[in-house]
Amino acid sequence: MASQKSTPSRPICWFEIPVKDTTRAREFYTELFGWTYQEFIDYESDYWTIDTGDGSLGGGFVKTPKEINSDGIILFIHVENIQKVIQHALRLGACIVEGESVITEDSGRHAKITDLDGNTIGLWTK
Repeated sequence: MASQKSTPSRPICWFEIPVKDTTRAREFYTELFGWTYQEFIDYESDYWTIDTGDGSLGGGFVKTPKEINSDGIILFIHVENIQKVIQHALRLGACIVEGESVITEDSGRHAKITDLDGNTIGLWTK
């Protein structure tokens, strides 16, 4: 049974789709859903932000070197303090995939953890 203590709600604020070819992915999702994109040149890899429409959740394509993508789509949760959330997650049995790092000064910071089933969860803060 879930704990009764009060935990503040954490909204999903971003999603990330790992892909092998960002050009192919952009063409596919444009044709399928009409999404639009902008290259995020301040990031150190081939990364494209995704605009899914007015008032909807945005995301990004991140190029992954993996031959077979087993991570799937990664949802990012907005948190106030990434380190506190990571420490709490570790106490609950999670693992760290990527420690906290700066995206850019304007974009904020992020980290990735796995849940108890191995699903990757992104954490983001400004």
